[in-house]
Amino acid sequence: MKTKLKNPDVNEAMHNFLLHCSPWKHDDMVTAIETCNDIDKHYFYLVDAIDTYGVADENGETNYNSTDINYCLYRRILNDSREKIKALTGYDINSIDNDGDIYVHGNCLCTCFDYSSQAKNKLQEIIKQENIRASQLNQVTLFFLEEIDIELEEA
Repeated sequence: MKTKLKNPDVNEAMHNFLLHCSPWKHDDMVTAIETCNDIDKHYFYLVDAIDTYGVADENGETNYNSTDINYCLYRRILNDSREKIKALTGYDINSIDNDGDIYVHGNCLCTCFDYSSQAKNKLQEIIKQENIRASQLNQVTLFFLEEIDIELEEA
């Protein structure tokens, strides 16, 4: 006789099954999804980031076992922030300082943006010079700036 599980039991079983099959650890997935929530993005934003920045195998397909999902997400955040800042200021944050571009240091749960003090100072200067306010930016770019310790004026 087939066992008929109640909906909460099915959800829990499905959750545990997917965790078991996933190439990523639970905490990595939680961190990535929480980051998506912090930037007001649906998890599809994460899926797109993995497809765009994930490690490719010899056939060009994403090798999920070798892909750091938080690195992929931060790369997407950096790229989207770079485009937004360039659209507002005309400056490309990764062309500001030849000695210190802003990039992503991937390390699963400890993934972060890495940058030189010169690159950060130049970006702060440009934001101040162009009079960029928080209200002009989206949550992705605000998250990025917060992560690299740049504060904006509100009004």
